Amino acid sequence: MLAGCEIGVEAPGAATSASATAASATGSRGMSMFTADYAEAAQRAAREGKPLLLFFTAEWCHFCHQMADEAFGNSQVRSLSNHFVCVLIDADAQPALCERFAVTAFPTVQFLSSRGAPLERLVGKKPGHQLLMAMQAALQHVARHALETETIRR
Repeated sequence: MLAGCEIGVEAPGAATSASATAASATGSRGMSMFTADYAEAAQRAAREGKPLLLFFTAEWCHFCHQMADEAFGNSQVRSLSNHFVCVLIDADAQPALCERFAVTAFPTVQFLSSRGAPLERLVGKKPGHQLLMAMQAALQHVARHALETETIRR
């Protein structure tokens, strides 16, 4: 069962500015690890060789706020987030990014390699342990690819 919000299903007058959404979400427990600048984050991920964790959210999405508090507030998720470049993407402020990544429901978490290749994806509100498993799977994929690349070079 999907617990999430669909695009276009928002409360009247609920759309807010990107800065208000980012301030609201980053004020939530565990959300301080996020940046709102996707372009800067992608450059940093490439430079540091870290995968990206994109959290697509909307101010009007009740399930987004719940996931921000519950899943991203999980101490293990916060700890593992150090291995990612985390980006908070406000759907109302950055609809082009939502379109680019084919996001049609919120919350959505998309993992990308440091070069931008899609890895894991979660759609709908997920508990901390499911987010943690997806984060681990994304890191394992990156590690396997690095090992394969190193083996080919030898």
